[in-house]
Amino acid sequence: MYLKLVAEPSSMNREDARPDEAARGCMVDASIRVAKMLGYSDAAGAIRGYLMMSDSPLSLDDLAEVTGYSKSTVSTNMAQLERMGIVRRGRRPGDKRHYYSTIISIDEGWKVHNEIFREIMQILAAGAEEAMEKMEAAGGGQEAERLRGRLGSIRDDCIGGQRFAYLLDQFSIQELMEILAREVEGRKKGWK
Repeated sequence: MYLKLVAEPSSMNREDARPDEAARGCMVDASIRVAKMLGYSDAAGAIRGYLMMSDSPLSLDDLAEVTGYSKSTVSTNMAQLERMGIVRRGRRPGDKRHYYSTIISIDEGWKVHNEIFREIMQILAAGAEEAMEKMEAAGGGQEAERLRGRLGSIRDDCIGGQRFAYLLDQFSIQELMEILAREVEGRKKGWK
């Protein structure tokens, strides 16, 4: 039944669709639209949508069966979703297969994406630092000075990004919303 919802999106809105099928179809469709918006495949969106609606983690075989995609398509997209921090992989005791679930909690998703951001900033800061060291041999000159200045700005921005990520990690999303709401309210009243 689910396969028809993925293969024929219009069937999601059929009058005769059961409410649970229609609800699942809505989430799959929304997930496909998000995937397209972010430049990912329809398969990645459909897989995520189905995982969001699943009560328990699913294997690659399970996902291939319910979505109608080949196991290789599911595997490729799961690897991409896992790298993006959208899904997580685990095992069941006594079972060699991997089982996947999606990250739904905004706090958990935030932490994963914040960690990825922190790693990106760390890599770029290190790259800028290494490039600056190599520029030491370039001596003076306008172009060398311009490039050193640009590399210094990149390094400093990335270090600031790492600090920002660290500070954000100290709070839940709810706490951050409360802090920011107080700050916005204070600014409206002229506090600063």
